[in-house]
Amino acid sequence: MGKRFGLRASITLVASLLGGAAAASPAADQVRATLEAKYPGSPLGTVTESPVPGIFEVVWGKNLVYVEQTGRYFLFGNLYDMVGRADLTSPRRAELMKVAMDTLPMQDAFARVIGNGERKVALFTDPDCPYCQRLEQAFAQVGNVTIYTFLFPLDSLHPNANLVARKIWCAGESQRGAAYDAYMARGAQPDNAGQCDNPVARNVELGRKLNIQGTPYLIGMDGSTKPGALAPADLDAWLNASNRVKAAQ
Repeated sequence: MGKRFGLRASITLVASLLGGAAAASPAADQVRATLEAKYPGSPLGTVTESPVPGIFEVVWGKNLVYVEQTGRYFLFGNLYDMVGRADLTSPRRAELMKVAMDTLPMQDAFARVIGNGERKVALFTDPDCPYCQRLEQAFAQVGNVTIYTFLFPLDSLHPNANLVARKIWCAGESQRGAAYDAYMARGAQPDNAGQCDNPVARNVELGRKLNIQGTPYLIGMDGSTKPGALAPADLDAWLNASNRVKAAQ
């Protein structure tokens, strides 16, 4: 850990003297070829030069890593420009995590409408997640939103959530939203065995493909993503921003 922090600190120091965006180059192409040879089958995306000489930004699945030209040493974490006072990694990571809402299988979700429903958002939620319950309270306060709700139980954390999710779906198309709301508010489970045809397993697999590692997880109309529970004011601002950007496109 000491060596990793030392190298990371050195990169941060060098970055404080440099600027500019990552760019493709013959050197980056060579690093990509090296990584492909060293790590066959890895989820390797684009490779570009970082602002730090000799260090390359690598898209690795949904993650960003930094690597030197031999492909042996990797850096995990954020790269900062101390002169520009800018985090260079977080905006890039946010772009990688974007999800086009029209690519989501809406037949595996159910819609809940609060107020006039003019703002749209997709929600991956675990019925037994306390942060999901907190987010539902925030939704009720901000209003005017249509929530496309994907049941996404985290079995490793909440062993009963998968059954509850299936029961909510099996409550029937017209009752799913009400069944979900009742469980989140009062812990009232639908009166069925949860044995109908349901999308819960597909939603779990979809979440893994999207690199969703916790709940709640929001996907906005503009493709932006937001993990975790938000306070009402923050949720309202995020919904406005994600829907305004989409409307302007």
